[in-house]
Amino acid sequence: MMEICVGYNTMDKNCESNDQFNSPYVIKGTPRHASRFIALQMLYQIDIAGTAVETVFQQFIEEGNESGKANSTAGNKNRQLKHVNLKFVEQLINGVIKARQAINEHVKKHVLENFDRLPIILHEILELAIFEILYIETPPPVAINEYVEISKDFFNEEEQAFVNGVLDSIRKDLINAKESPTSSEKVD
Repeated sequence: MMEICVGYNTMDKNCESNDQFNSPYVIKGTPRHASRFIALQMLYQIDIAGTAVETVFQQFIEEGNESGKANSTAGNKNRQLKHVNLKFVEQLINGVIKARQAINEHVKKHVLENFDRLPIILHEILELAIFEILYIETPPPVAINEYVEISKDFFNEEEQAFVNGVLDSIRKDLINAKESPTSSEKVD
């Protein structure tokens, strides 16, 4: 499994900056996995701080360039930008923001009265996964697995099971909607 450096000032599993450790935060996995993880971090910053999407991207690129300069003495190129698909990250973030209302209808259906009490990062994990399933047409088992894996960096087994359960229920809804001859809901 590949290790991907994603910068020095990234939130850790407690949603806090890890820059006090003065070492890069490393994600184990594929570049696509790292891109999903970065999209989650950026979406979190957008939602919590109200930072504009363009500003968050610019900060990420600048931070990547700085870590690339710091690593250049060791012979490493900027691994942060090299292994993150910025177009995919942008597609995820902009897509979730644009389709948030429709996505959250799916979440509300399965979370019911606890919807307003979901931790922000957990809510965003669900939003990103549902966006991929509904709009990018990532195969549901792939999206479910990826976002359960990402949830492991932030939550314990109970929340991981919650993510798995909600996403699997949505997967089943989609299968039932496709099989139903009277289905009028179209998934784009």
